[in-house]
Amino acid sequence: MYTDVIAIYADHNGEIQIYPNPTTNDLFMDITDDIDAGTYTISIIDVVGKETQQELEFSANKKTYKFENFRELKPGVYIIRVMNKLNEVIIMENVVKN
Repeated sequence: MYTDVIAIYADHNGEIQIYPNPTTNDLFMDITDDIDAGTYTISIIDVVGKETQQELEFSANKKTYKFENFRELKPGVYIIRVMNKLNEVIIMENVVKN
């Protein structure tokens, strides 16, 4: 099952950093001041399309976020997708879990 891509804003790549990549345990995300505070949907998608989502509240005071439960995932390639409240894709990045 596929869904339509509504929008991809490639100019946000410098505003959100996902690291380390590859990783064996934890995965983190740093945001800059250019990202608006508010609620974002974080999706982790495996190679067969299974998706887990979490709502994350970006604030002006916090700049580093940890992906909950990422260390519990099996080794493989995952897609990390961050969407704003308008369902616009802010960043979509492949991450390798060893």
